[in-house]
Amino acid sequence: MNNFKLRQHNCFGCGLKNDIGLKLNFTKKNDLIVGSFVAHKDYEGFPDILHGGIQTTILDEAMNWAFLVEGIFVFTIKVEMKFRIPIRIGQKVIIEAEGQRDKKKFKASGRIYIESGKLATEALGEFYQMKNDEKNNFLKQIN
Repeated sequence: MNNFKLRQHNCFGCGLKNDIGLKLNFTKKNDLIVGSFVAHKDYEGFPDILHGGIQTTILDEAMNWAFLVEGIFVFTIKVEMKFRIPIRIGQKVIIEAEGQRDKKKFKASGRIYIESGKLATEALGEFYQMKNDEKNNFLKQIN
């Protein structure tokens, strides 16, 4: 699917039309969804630390895109997070995720690494596939 076209909406995570959004962009590399991000002060929690809710949003978005690049539109049901080390404001991070599908169950995992390669944050997620009318309504809104 066309990433640019799918990002023409107001989603806080990936939407290009959201002035305060993260504007995340992901590409598929082998079986992984990959992207990068540099947080600015607006996304700070503790001084100079990327807020945990923003990290959760980043990984939720990446895990969602693990299905979206295959044309499968999903809603998040559940996300479990593990924060290993703080991510500093202004520090570039690498994001990756992969999805697994078992009949009607959609599960994914995602990770954020700091630039040195050290694992900072992990997530596991469960997802529900959108019904065709929900998917079509979304596609109408971005056309």
